[in-house]
Amino acid sequence: RARGGGGGGAGGGGGAHRAAGGRLMHGSRVQYPVAAVAAPPGAVVAGGGRAGRKVVYVASVVTDEDDDIFGGEQTQQPQRPAPDRDPVQSRPRGRIFDATVAQLIDKTPSEIESDAIQSDAVGGPSYPYDETMKVGWERTFSPAADPTTGERTNVDVASLLYVPSSGYGGGADGGGGSRGDEYEGDYLILAGTTAGSGPTFGADEVGGEDDLDGFLVKLRADTGDEWNDAGGDRSRDPASGPATSGEAGGASSLRTRHAVRISSQPGRDDTVRGVCLDPDTADGAGNGPRYAYVTGSTGGVMDPDSPTAPTSDNDNAEKDAAASSSPQAFILKLNLDSMTVEWRRQFGSPGGENVRPTGCAVSLAPPSSSSYGDDGNKTAVYLAGTVAPGGSIVHGALDDRTTYPLGGSDVFVVRLDADSGAPSWARQTGTSQDDWLAK
Repeated sequence: RARGGGGGGAGGGGGAHRAAGGRLMHGSRVQYPVAAVAAPPGAVVAGGGRAGRKVVYVASVVTDEDDDIFGGEQTQQPQRPAPDRDPVQSRPRGRIFDATVAQLIDKTPSEIESDAIQSDAVGGPSYPYDETMKVGWERTFSPAADPTTGERTNVDVASLLYVPSSGYGGGADGGGGSRGDEYEGDYLILAGTTAGSGPTFGADEVGGEDDLDGFLVKLRADTGDEWNDAGGDRSRDPASGPATSGEAGGASSLRTRHAVRISSQPGRDDTVRGVCLDPDTADGAGNGPRYAYVTGSTGGVMDPDSPTAPTSDNDNAEKDAAASSSPQAFILKLNLDSMTVEWRRQFGSPGGENVRPTGCAVSLAPPSSSSYGDDGNKTAVYLAGTVAPGGSIVHGALDDRTTYPLGGSDVFVVRLDADSGAPSWARQTGTSQDDWLAK
């Protein structure tokens, strides 16, 4: 369900709303549900128990900004990225968006019957009690306002994933053990993009830059609270040096134990497009995912082994500059226990054409198989997306070095070893017309 009005009267924008099943979501003036995930049977609910009913989680972007969503002149201009940036999605209504996550639980038959009785007694046919799901909890996540101007900034949501705890009931540390009084249950992964800051978004400050960065945060599945079991100690991925801000240094990921900032260089946009989970732990014991693979676009350099400009045309400074600033695809492997980045890979086009990822997938070899793929690796991760007309995919570690354009925009797929991130092959396919990979 999308946006609902808030009742009749001045400023209400409409009357009562009815939902024939499900749940009508209308807690904000403008609301766009972006991602939803159903929990496995026996998922945790508020209070720490496990539900015997269906549990669904919905991530949305919401706003109560005074924007005329019913027509007429807008009182405020929506925030929109410059044309040369790799934009987060523009919304036709609303201006400044926060992120929300809600837990929805099936009502019991007795609750539905009680709703029907109340509807007949109080509201008649206009009383909005046909909903078959109720809200277990709802949380809103907002970047901190600029300390100088007081202005707020947008959040864009890319993915919402559910991560079961070890063995459904063990500790979520990958080993099934207890952590004393610390939370041991299932958790959610919320991923997206913002120019703002705050603990949810992996950075206390952003160094005065207004460029976009990705973020990934872990939320408790039973309450929606940020899962900060390490007390909020903030440090940088050891490979990147000490932390000063979410933008300091080269390819970096400022982190807490529950949130990570995905950024390349100051002034360069980095946007998260999707997240996929390793279907098992490295020990093969079925303890639940320990790794996530994050995909997105970058205007900077995350992978020094993937040149952002053609190595065979170093005299062409204009071409080099265009290649280095064009959005390119990246994928990184994130350890969900320590929230640290294990490797990063980046794929651009020699001519500077845009390379935009859509998502990723992880594949395991069958247990009886001794290898998966020509390189003998059992686990592979695949990155897929779209390359602009005339573009191709290049990486220094690829045997063929580059793919070849086929006409208009083309679809690409890259296979990488999940352990090391080494690319095995890249493929580009399309027709003489524009071809785009669906999300």
